[in-house]
Amino acid sequence: MDGTPRRTPSWGRVEAMLAADVRTDLRLAVHAFRTSEPRRVHGPVLRVGDLVGAQLDWEIDEETNARDHGMRTEIAVALIHRSLTVTDRPAAWLTRAGFPQPHDLDMAWIPVLHRAFGMLEIVPRAVAVVTKTGWYDLLNEDAATWQRLRVRRKRPV
Repeated sequence: MDGTPRRTPSWGRVEAMLAADVRTDLRLAVHAFRTSEPRRVHGPVLRVGDLVGAQLDWEIDEETNARDHGMRTEIAVALIHRSLTVTDRPAAWLTRAGFPQPHDLDMAWIPVLHRAFGMLEIVPRAVAVVTKTGWYDLLNEDAATWQRLRVRRKRPV
């Protein structure tokens, strides 16, 4: 890959491989998830908004996950639409337990998120899965994992 943007046929797709700033923000999202969720086992949550700022959350329970594709799309469209009050180019990410590898839950929600962005004609900043050990982007086949994630705080000047 030479870093040039890929041409894509629909709005719901990411327009290029993930940029360095998006990768950095996904790293910070992994760190935030690690520090905010002390339990080892926890339910999945769909998050939409700014990766390192304000976001909207939707807990995915058994009832929500059992919904059909159309209902999941309506949930995603509503979250994305509401997130436009927070950021002009929202990202969507699914936080869950486990490793940053494809999972049945991801396959149920990631295509729905891309479809929802396409329906709203919004190019997402990122659509990814975040776990405590890393993140991955199913569409771009891009991922990063850490055994020990360190985040440096900026020192005041």
